[in-house]
Amino acid sequence: MRCALGLLLLAACGDSLLAGDGGPAGDGSNLPDVIISDVTAPDTSIPDAGCEALAGHKVCGGQCVDVMNDLNNCGTCGAFCPPQQACGYGVCVVPLGYSACVTVDAMSSSVLWTNGQYTSNGGGAVYKMPQGGGPITVIADKQEGAHGIAADGQFVFWTVVGTQANNFAGEIARANLDGSNLGHVIVGANGAKSPNAIAVDANGLYWSNNADQSLWRADKDGLNAVKIASTGGAYAIRVSQDYVYWSTYGGSLLRVKTDASNQATVVQGLTQSRGFWIDEPNSKLFIAASAIVTASTGGVMQAGKYIYGATQPTDTVSDGASVYWTTGSTQPFTVFKAGAAGGSNPQSLATSMNTISCLAMDATHLYYTTLNNAAPGVVTR
Repeated sequence: MRCALGLLLLAACGDSLLAGDGGPAGDGSNLPDVIISDVTAPDTSIPDAGCEALAGHKVCGGQCVDVMNDLNNCGTCGAFCPPQQACGYGVCVVPLGYSACVTVDAMSSSVLWTNGQYTSNGGGAVYKMPQGGGPITVIADKQEGAHGIAADGQFVFWTVVGTQANNFAGEIARANLDGSNLGHVIVGANGAKSPNAIAVDANGLYWSNNADQSLWRADKDGLNAVKIASTGGAYAIRVSQDYVYWSTYGGSLLRVKTDASNQATVVQGLTQSRGFWIDEPNSKLFIAASAIVTASTGGVMQAGKYIYGATQPTDTVSDGASVYWTTGSTQPFTVFKAGAAGGSNPQSLATSMNTISCLAMDATHLYYTTLNNAAPGVVTR
C-alpha cells in the first residue's frame, strides 16, 4: 500500500476481512493516528493528456486527481471511501488495531480471525474460538499487519501486509489449527507484495497483492507460487469449482481458472463492488456494491440484478434462502437479513457504533468484525 500504511489496513477481504462487533463509539476519538504523508492536491494545471500520463492519476470532474490517494476518487473516479477510512494504493483502508478478518472452519468447528495492529513489539495476532462463541485461543502472536485469513480443517493461513519500513514486502503465513508450528512463513516478499485477501481449497492457496494488483496461487506448503492474473485492485477473493473470483473497487467482479486460463469479467458496471458470496448450489453470486446485487456464477459481462437497496454495504453472505449484508456509511452500522430472491423487508440482526467490515457464517450464527474490537461479534441468524 501507499501513504503511511504502517498505520493502515485494508478494509476488505476474500474470505477475510470478514466481520466483528463492539468497541467504543465510532466518532474517531479512539482511533489510531492516521498519517498520510504523500497525498498531493489535484493539479488542475496539467492538460488531460498530461494527467493521464502521470502514474496513478486520472482526470475526474475536470481535475487531475491522484486516484491512488484521493478519498473521493479512490482507484477510479467517483469511488469514495466510507467514514473513518483513507485511500492508499487506490483502495480504501482503515486504521489498524481491530479484528480485521474472520472465517469459519466447519471441519474444526472453529471461528478464526486476525488482528492486524502495528505496535513497537510486533503487535497483531491470529485467534480462534468455538463456533457460536466461547474461550479465545491465540494461534500466533507478533503478526504485525495480519489481515486476510482462511482455513482448511488442518491449517490456518493468513496474509501479513508488511510495514512501511520494509516497503510492505508482506508474507503468507501458516500454522496448525491446534496452535502448533506457529507463524510459519510459507511465501515471502517475492510472491507476497502487500497481500490482503486470501482463500483456500483442496488443491491450493490463493491470495491477492495490492502493491502490484496481482492474484497468486501456491501449494499449501508455499511451493510453486505463481501469478495467475492481474486484478486491477482486488477487494475480496473466493474460490469455487476451479475458479478464483475477485471483486474490484472499479465496480467489476472477475474470475480466472486456477490454472491461470479463461480470465473473464463476470459482472460489470457496479459501484465499488466489495465483499461477495458464492451460492454454489444455485450457481448464484451475491455482491455488496451500491446495493445488494445478484448474478450468475457462469455469466460474462453481466449487469447484475439489484435486489435490495443498501447504504455502502461492505460484505454479504447467503444460505440460499436468505441473504445477509452490512451497511458501512452511517451510525449505527447494521447487519441485515432478507429473502435471497428479493422483495422482502430487511430485518436488522445487529448494530454497532463502529464500522462493520465483513461477515462469515455457519449453520446457526453470523460473525462480523468491526473497527476497534478484538473479537468478532456473534449473532443468531
